[in-house]
Amino acid sequence: MLPAKVISRQHYLNMVFMRWYLFGLLMLIFGCEQEVEVDLTKNFKPELAVSSFFSAEDSVRVFVSLTQPAYSQKYKRVKISKAWLEDDLNHRHQLLIDEHFFDTSLLSSGIPEFKYGSTVRLVVESDDLDISVTAVDTIPHPAYFKNFEVSPLEGELFYYVSGSIIPPIRDGDEDVYYEIVLYSTEKEMEDVGQYFTRVFYPFSHHHLITREEYYPGVLLLGSVGPPTLLWRSVKREPFYIDFYYDAPSTVWNMTDGHILPKHFLKIELRTVSKAYFSYKTSLYQQQYAIEGDFLYGLAPPIDVKSNVVGGVGIFAGYCKVDTVLQVEARTVN
Repeated sequence: MLPAKVISRQHYLNMVFMRWYLFGLLMLIFGCEQEVEVDLTKNFKPELAVSSFFSAEDSVRVFVSLTQPAYSQKYKRVKISKAWLEDDLNHRHQLLIDEHFFDTSLLSSGIPEFKYGSTVRLVVESDDLDISVTAVDTIPHPAYFKNFEVSPLEGELFYYVSGSIIPPIRDGDEDVYYEIVLYSTEKEMEDVGQYFTRVFYPFSHHHLITREEYYPGVLLLGSVGPPTLLWRSVKREPFYIDFYYDAPSTVWNMTDGHILPKHFLKIELRTVSKAYFSYKTSLYQQQYAIEGDFLYGLAPPIDVKSNVVGGVGIFAGYCKVDTVLQVEARTVN
């Protein structure tokens, strides 16, 4: 009679673990699924959603809508009773209510005489829902351009833009928040009715921009640049900045290759409030998080910042200056 085989406790535990692992694997392979319906509207209470970026140079436009449950197709228009703006001098500007949009009300005014550095308060009331929301933000002081120029890149379909920025004069050592928005047109400046269209997805290698959390990392393979470029700086002296943008249009033929037409690039430099910067950078960060990256997959969810009290959304101030640069036609083989 052969003696019984003696095994160690660790060996025994390893065998038990392996059996349960194989059992779980089989359940995963041959398991079944069951669909469960979840009522996302249960206990859901709609809120006022506000969206407005305002400056001292333009009329104020405020978009107001209602939040709704995820995947809902039942849109409900919000009825606004009254809305107004107040500055820190207690000047009140009533907003006109235009409800011709599908699910959004547009509140607008003329060009209020807001000054740089002014604090502006928004109040929106809806008697229908017994809701009132408020938001407060400040219009920053402007920055300015210095020696900006556009350079074509040999063999590439995009352009290089560089120059210096003169920061606004200010007290203290707080950050100043900047944004660059691009527009272009292929029409001559003298043409009647010429207009600019947005140029999206510029990109940059400048450390002031790439160090910001929203800017896509190297592991976001295939990701395009953000719609605009945002960064912060404490510099008081003029500082250098550079970035790239794609040609607004191209034509290709067998003889010449890619033909990039003559166009005009408008660079809009904005100094923006901290609320503006926080909202937009968190929004861009959320959009990139949805894409995920090569190493870690989907990123944790990102909450988009809001400065609206009693609701959600953004009411944020900025000021702007712009410059227009002429870019000559060229070919790329």
